[in-house]
Amino acid sequence: MAYDWSDSLTFKIGGEYRTYGFETFGLTRTKTSPTGADRLTGVDSIGRVVSIGDGVSAGAGSDLSFIVPDISKIADFLSFYDDPLVPNRSEREVDETDKGVFLQADFNTTVGGLVLRGNAGIRYAQTEVTAKGWQTIAVGTPPVTTYDYVTTDNDYDDVLPSFNLALEPRDDVVIRLGAAKVMSRPTLGDLTPGGSVSPTTRTVSYGNPLLDPFRATNYDFSVEWYFQNEGLLAAAVFYKDIDSFITSETVGIPYNQLGLPNELLQGAASPTDIFQVTRRLNGEGGALKGIEVQYQQPFTFLPGLWSNFGFTGNVTWVDSEVSYGTAGKNRLTGQSKNTANATLYYEDGPFQARVSVAHRSQYLLSFPGANGNSEEGVNDTTNVDASLSYEFTPNLTFSLEGINLTDAYTDRYVDVTNRVSDYRHTGREIAVGLRWKY
Repeated sequence: MAYDWSDSLTFKIGGEYRTYGFETFGLTRTKTSPTGADRLTGVDSIGRVVSIGDGVSAGAGSDLSFIVPDISKIADFLSFYDDPLVPNRSEREVDETDKGVFLQADFNTTVGGLVLRGNAGIRYAQTEVTAKGWQTIAVGTPPVTTYDYVTTDNDYDDVLPSFNLALEPRDDVVIRLGAAKVMSRPTLGDLTPGGSVSPTTRTVSYGNPLLDPFRATNYDFSVEWYFQNEGLLAAAVFYKDIDSFITSETVGIPYNQLGLPNELLQGAASPTDIFQVTRRLNGEGGALKGIEVQYQQPFTFLPGLWSNFGFTGNVTWVDSEVSYGTAGKNRLTGQSKNTANATLYYEDGPFQARVSVAHRSQYLLSFPGANGNSEEGVNDTTNVDASLSYEFTPNLTFSLEGINLTDAYTDRYVDVTNRVSDYRHTGREIAVGLRWKY
């Protein structure tokens, strides 16, 4: 609802009510491992021969054929899929209700002959969460394990003031200043009290229904120069005072100290084996600061065909330091220090085409890392994408899109020594489309 107090001042008031839900369950094969005579068989019954001769430099007479496991043969031989699936107590459910109201004032006036516009307001947000999932309880000596489908409730409130100002010292220049308290709620999957166990990889993952949201106070300042139609050169500085954030903790713990039943191991691991336990928790806060430079311009100053080209791009430098509790301080997970994006485009009536390059520097995935490593992350990535389209009629458009044209690899690392953890590629993706609208 809006009310025009005057030509230069408008008040707005409103509210919201939203509900979200998440539910999952799992089934398990009743037959999980070979027994008896199944353990004595020839490799031809469960394997196949492959050759890696193409592209491999090897001495004369080298045999480059190898026998490898054949998943389909193994499944058929052991009749894994012949028995019915049974519930495995992995049911989890989260229901979230978000309520909020806001009051905002928009203004547009002049100060000293300069245009000054912006808004100021405050938002009240209330969050209620009900999370359900299976928990295991071990009691007595020796322990007797029982299952309990638990329900955990959590709720929190946030008061979020904000303001934004835009001053125009010239017709083509805008100076912006803003500040706001912000929050971002945890994903529903992170809030379940239940967890998952993988005996093969020796990992356990738990949710945390009592997670607090990401909370921070943001400060932004920018100068924008609109030097021509659709042309922009802008620079911005920003600072985030982070009160809390959501991260993961991965620690090695013997399975028999987790209070989980041995039957979940399905014979694929020993109760004394060390499992990497990943738990979601809130970091203790910190600070993030950075600078961004943005440039865009159509090349209308060039002659002929070249005037249909244009460019848009930005470069961002970010520095952060947050506290991970007893693990110490490090960069914020998922945050690269340097990112850059550039797009060269061509537009001529019904035909449009563009090539984009996106680069980001190394970033953290988790701190500390699993298996005693100080951290885990991803090294620098550079991706090249392209697209073109042609509008045959106002109703019919053809499109061609290419993603990751250079077939860039994902390079995950562990520890500050940057040891290789996972180095893989997914290949190029080409999409052809024909869109009809009416």
